[in-house]
Amino acid sequence: MDEVTREILNVVNDRIERNDTAPLGDIDADLGKAGVTSLQMVEFIDEFERRFAVEFPAEMISADTFRSVRTIASSVRELLARL
Repeated sequence: MDEVTREILNVVNDRIERNDTAPLGDIDADLGKAGVTSLQMVEFIDEFERRFAVEFPAEMISADTFRSVRTIASSVRELLARL
């Protein structure tokens, strides 16, 4: 697991543990099914933009981008490559 994926997994697990939800072990787990709310997704966008010094363009802010840790990490790596 690369550093971007690991950091995203840590952030997601930190947030869902606050909701008394079991931490994710599978980076392909559907975050919605794991109990992540739309408000938390907005918070994740803000958090990841700050942590990785990237900005998600409007076309990337979708359920597909934020479906799982893997899809988020892929999007963050894509944004980092554009820098």
